[in-house]
Amino acid sequence: PGEGSHDVKYDIPVKTTQDSSLPWLFAGQPKSACQIRDERYCSFIMSMDRVCNDWTRGELSKEAALKNVEFYVSSIQEINRVDAEKVRELLLKQGIDDQRRLDLQHEYQDLQKLCGKKGRRFDNGMRGEGRKSAACC
Repeated sequence: PGEGSHDVKYDIPVKTTQDSSLPWLFAGQPKSACQIRDERYCSFIMSMDRVCNDWTRGELSKEAALKNVEFYVSSIQEINRVDAEKVRELLLKQGIDDQRRLDLQHEYQDLQKLCGKKGRRFDNGMRGEGRKSAACC
């Protein structure tokens, strides 16, 4: 995904260091590559949720919504593998459950159809094997 391919106002930054209740002892400790990867995946899902919410409220055109969602789907696909249970837990803390992730897939497919693009099929993605394959969310 290149610059200008989406609206950065939907991006959710991921910290590469730990937050701590004892900052003098633990703050600034680097997160593992796995933690960062899982959190990036979650940030992309959360960004898609923001885009779809704006689109359904009429605050974003279907074309702009699709452009943004496609950026996040592409970013998710680049991640390749995540810890399914950890991601599920992180997303639940943000109010995004399995049903909402399924809804996001359907909204993405609806946007593709509305914009005259061929919709894509998704498998069950993260369900079960501790990995994300071709699924969007």
